[in-house]
Amino acid sequence: MLYAFVVSRHGQRTPIMCCKMLPKNVPEDHGQLTREGHEQTFKLGLFLRVRYKRFLVADEPDQLLATHVRLQRYHRMFGLALTGNELWYAENVLGEVVETLSQKFEKGIERPDRLHVFSMSDSSVYSILKLLDTSYDDHPCFCASVIFEVFEDASKVKRVQVLLSTKTDEDPQLVATDKLKNPCELKEFLDFVRGILKS
Repeated sequence: MLYAFVVSRHGQRTPIMCCKMLPKNVPEDHGQLTREGHEQTFKLGLFLRVRYKRFLVADEPDQLLATHVRLQRYHRMFGLALTGNELWYAENVLGEVVETLSQKFEKGIERPDRLHVFSMSDSSVYSILKLLDTSYDDHPCFCASVIFEVFEDASKVKRVQVLLSTKTDEDPQLVATDKLKNPCELKEFLDFVRGILKS
């Protein structure tokens, strides 16, 4: 394993605004993780810790990056999803994936990070999966994660595999793709994503 990039849907949250149908004594503020959301997120963290325990070094905190992307919550975002504009949701994180992997493996820039975890919305996770496979039509569960793992095969060729984790007590599955092989060579993957970002 050379690098892992994880894009996760956040855990269960409270509604982002007040609603007449909600109980008045909800302990969490609007848009915050519920008690169940905290448990889901904790289990995701344990899953990642177990999955990458041989890959990460215990006394090097800079090897882990964590990014939370606040949602832009306005009405047109639902219209964009309905009209098939998946790129709008996914381009931010896909751009970060390309930039990170390009710096580390194409340009040879030394960076201490080995694992980057992005917490995003269900729309962003769905959009990434839809861009990889146009037939994808499922709704990502809380803490569902798209995982981009870079590794070297027996021939010393750098490859990327894209995985989907929907249950933290099971191994993630390879994402079905209709536009490139999975796993595929790193260069092929980066060229594919760059092509998406230019469109």
